[in-house]
Amino acid sequence: LQTQLFEINLMQQPNIAEGIFQLKMFTHFDKERIAKRCEQVGLYGRALQNYSGVDDCKRVMLNSHAISKEIMMEFFAKLPATDFKACLNQLMSANRQNSQLCAEVAVANVSRVDAKEVISVLESFGTNEGLLFFLMNVLPATQDQDIYFKYLECCARMGNFKEVERVIKETSNYDAIKVRDFLMEGKFADPRPLIYLCDLHGYIEDLTRYLYTTKQMKCIEIFLFKVNSGAAPKVLGTLLELDCDENYIKQLLLSIRVCPIEELVSNFESRGKLRMLTQWLEARYEERIQEPALHNALAKIYIDSGNKDTSSFLINNQFYDSHLIGKYCEDKNPDLAFTCYKRAWGKCDKELIEVTNKNYLYRMQARYLVERQSESLWADVLRE
Repeated sequence: LQTQLFEINLMQQPNIAEGIFQLKMFTHFDKERIAKRCEQVGLYGRALQNYSGVDDCKRVMLNSHAISKEIMMEFFAKLPATDFKACLNQLMSANRQNSQLCAEVAVANVSRVDAKEVISVLESFGTNEGLLFFLMNVLPATQDQDIYFKYLECCARMGNFKEVERVIKETSNYDAIKVRDFLMEGKFADPRPLIYLCDLHGYIEDLTRYLYTTKQMKCIEIFLFKVNSGAAPKVLGTLLELDCDENYIKQLLLSIRVCPIEELVSNFESRGKLRMLTQWLEARYEERIQEPALHNALAKIYIDSGNKDTSSFLINNQFYDSHLIGKYCEDKNPDLAFTCYKRAWGKCDKELIEVTNKNYLYRMQARYLVERQSESLWADVLRE
C-alpha cells in the first residue's frame, strides 16, 4: 500500500510525493521501485536516497543541480571508502561547478578517506576554489608537508600572498626548498613570501641571485634595510659574484651601519675586493668599534696601499691581531711584520726571530732582545 501511494502521487503529482518523503512517515515500501519512479519524474535526491545499487547511485548523483546538499552529504557518508574517490571524480567530470560541493563532501568525510586522493581529484580539474576550501579545513589537523605545499601553491596561484606569508612565518610543516623553488619558478608579482622564506631558512645567496637576475633591485634594498641588515655580508658577496656594478654595492654598503663585520670582511676579501670596504671600515673605526676583524681589515688595506702612516697605525692600534697581520706582512714588507710581532711583546717572539733571521734584520732583532731582557729568548736566539 505504501508503494502504491508513492507510485500514484509520483505519476500524477510529484510534489505531493515529495511532501510525503519529507514527513518521513513511510518506511515499508519497495525502495528500488520507488527510486526508479523518482528518477523518471526528476526527484533525483529521493532516487539517490532509495537506490541501493552503487551503479544506480552513481548515475543519479550526476544530476547534482537537482539534489540538495544534505542528501548528497548523506549519500557520501554511507558510501564505502573504496568508491569515494571514483564518485568524486564522476561528480567533477559531470560538472566542474561541483567543485565546492565535492570539497565540502570530502571535508565531512576526511577521517575515513585519503586526503591526498581528494586533492588529486580536485587538482586534476583545475578547481582552485574547491581545492582551497578543502585544504583550509584539513590543514589544522595535519602536519603533512605535501598537503601544506599544496595549500601554499593554491594560495599563491589565487594571489593570496598574505596567507602564503603567514603560513611560512607561523609554521614549519613544509619543505622549505620545495616552496622556495616553487616561488622562484612562479615569478609571482609579490616577492614578500619568498623574501621571508629565504630569510627564515638561510637561503640568502639564492634570494639575492633571484632578485638580481629578475631585476628587482628595490626588493634587495628593502630586504637589507627593513628585513635583515645582518644578511648584508652574504647579499653583497653574492652581488660581487654576479658582477654587479661596484658603485651600487658601495651605495648599499654605506646605507648599512650595523652588520657582522668579520663575515663582511671575509666575503669581500675572498673575492679580492677588500679595498672596497675602506670607507665603511673607517667610519666604523671612527665610532670606536673594537672588534678585531675591523682593525685587521684596515691593517691589510693600509699595508697593501703602501700608506706612509701604516707603520704608525700598526704601532698604536691596540685591537688588531699581531700574529695574523704579521704573517700577512712577511712577504710584502718584513719591516712591518717585525713591527706587528714586536707589538705583541712576547706572544710572537718565535715569529719575530724567524722573520728577522730570514731577512737579515739583525740590528732590529738585537735591539728587541735587549729591550725584552728575556734569558729564555736569548737562549733560543743564541742556540748554535
